[in-house]
Amino acid sequence: MAHAVKTPVFSFNTIKAEATQTMNTKNAASSSINAAADMAAQRKTSRRKSLGQGMTEYIVIVALVGVAAIGTYSFLGGAIRSSTAGIAHEIAGEDAKTSIDAAKAAAENALSQAGTKKTLNNYNGGNH
Repeated sequence: MAHAVKTPVFSFNTIKAEATQTMNTKNAASSSINAAADMAAQRKTSRRKSLGQGMTEYIVIVALVGVAAIGTYSFLGGAIRSSTAGIAHEIAGEDAKTSIDAAKAAAENALSQAGTKKTLNNYNGGNH
């Protein structure tokens, strides 16, 4: 008795269904990789913007401190210079009475200027 060989029966629909399932699996993996890459790019852009914002805030603060220092020095500059000169004279062992008197006069001048009203017409009048 001869044995009959059975051949597997594949229909076109079965092959098509398996191919579609394989493609869907590959597309899902590819889309998740693309989504992860997009998120990484967004995080990198967001981090750059954040770092740029921090640097800009730092520059603004430094500029404001500089303007305040310039204003303070122009207002009290004479008193500071005279006081520093008095200290230098005292360290050198010399008489610092003239420098100390000049510092007092400059401080009194700064105090009197602080009491006057400043407008755009007379703002820079007593600074020089």
